[in-house]
Amino acid sequence: MEQSTKGLNYLNVINGSIQTKTYSFAVFTIIVVIVLVAGAIRPTVTKIGQINKEIKVKRQINEQLETKTNAIASLTNQYADNKANIDTLPLVFPSQGNFSLLMSNLEVMAKNNGFNLVGINFGAGDKVNLGITTLKPWSVRMTVKGNRANFIKFLEQLEAMPMFPTIIRVTYSNTVDDDGLTPYTIEMRIYKLNESTFYE
Repeated sequence: MEQSTKGLNYLNVINGSIQTKTYSFAVFTIIVVIVLVAGAIRPTVTKIGQINKEIKVKRQINEQLETKTNAIASLTNQYADNKANIDTLPLVFPSQGNFSLLMSNLEVMAKNNGFNLVGINFGAGDKVNLGITTLKPWSVRMTVKGNRANFIKFLEQLEAMPMFPTIIRVTYSNTVDDDGLTPYTIEMRIYKLNESTFYE
């Protein structure tokens, strides 16, 4: 009997060992599967994260490009709408000192207000701090003769010109000529471009 007890003990040990071995093998298999799955999934998840970051950056770049494209399209439309005005800029703010538009406007305005343009001359203007270096002030001195009643209207029209002249000084004489006209000298500040190649 002792021997059969011993045999049962051995059998229990062997059976216990088989169960322990089975559990150990199952646990080991599960651990190996987890390690393999984690090893296979981790690089994939990392790569997905990198791709998502790249997509986000490319979307931002795409949005910036779209914004710039829209701005260029808007500027192109604005340029087309204002091309006539832009083409006259060299006459309004000349770069070479060609004030022909100003002179022709002054003559027409003087006649329309009943004044005779006696003389006009241009010179370097007073130093004025404009806050920009592109425009340079120039002085215009014009002498006209006309009726005192129309003089204020004439000055208002001068300041409303597209060259944005500023009236600096007005002098006049108390004496009138044989035709009853009063002589006036008007000094204005106008602007020309400081860079001769600005419009090229």
